[in-house]
Amino acid sequence: MSSQKETDTQLPPLLPLEYCTVERAARLLGCEEEDIYHWHEVGAISLCVKLEDENCRPNIWIKTEDGRMSLSEKKVLEKEGSLDAFVSTHSILGGIYFDPSNSDSWMFGFSGFANGFWKIRGKTENGNWLLTTVGEIEYKPTGEGLEHVTLLSIDLPPIEGERYVFKPDLERLHRAIHGIETLSNRYNNREIAENMRQAELETQNARPHRVEKKQAHLIRLLIKSHPNLGAEVIENPYAACDVLEAQFARDGIGPIDANPVTVGNWISGKRRK
Repeated sequence: MSSQKETDTQLPPLLPLEYCTVERAARLLGCEEEDIYHWHEVGAISLCVKLEDENCRPNIWIKTEDGRMSLSEKKVLEKEGSLDAFVSTHSILGGIYFDPSNSDSWMFGFSGFANGFWKIRGKTENGNWLLTTVGEIEYKPTGEGLEHVTLLSIDLPPIEGERYVFKPDLERLHRAIHGIETLSNRYNNREIAENMRQAELETQNARPHRVEKKQAHLIRLLIKSHPNLGAEVIENPYAACDVLEAQFARDGIGPIDANPVTVGNWISGKRRK
């Protein structure tokens, strides 16, 4: 009986690509693009998108022994106000800020910027995507007191552009197409079926962005309507807190108690281009 290595050498060779677009993958494999999208839908492979400074809502799990944060840990998070980055071979999430206005006793809201490749995990009820990292993710913290933090996924509006297939899935499809191995999917593999069911539950339970496009549009119109604000705040939303606070002081209104990134997200509609 031939070994797997010996059998694989009988296959037509694939280019040694780490990843390629769905269109390129279809040409290499001798199939249709819709076939690759079908294999993704049934859980046989993953498809990825490439992000460039996409504003997103990270879903972060802060692990504790009893599943709840102590008051001291909560105060550390509120004091620090930010995390540094999550990094893997292909996925990067940085500029992560804690949003104190989007929290209750034990739940926290975050915002951040994602770069690199991310796997498409599913779609939430409000139409946003849920994405996971490519490869093992490493947390690089700032401050003290938040050592056990896990990034579960990121949530952002759908983006246009190419979809990518990574090398392990490309090779798996190559072997399956040539009859070397069975292509495992949700219909013949219990583990894949359960993982997909969990992903579907996760996307159903994902909270929507606190500021949607229509709300962001209203906020921008209100700013534009002020005779002393207007374009300066709209064009530089992430510096808006300083401008707004200075104007409010002139108007005799109290200081702003808000995260500058959160305010910038409100004004820009949670998207930075």
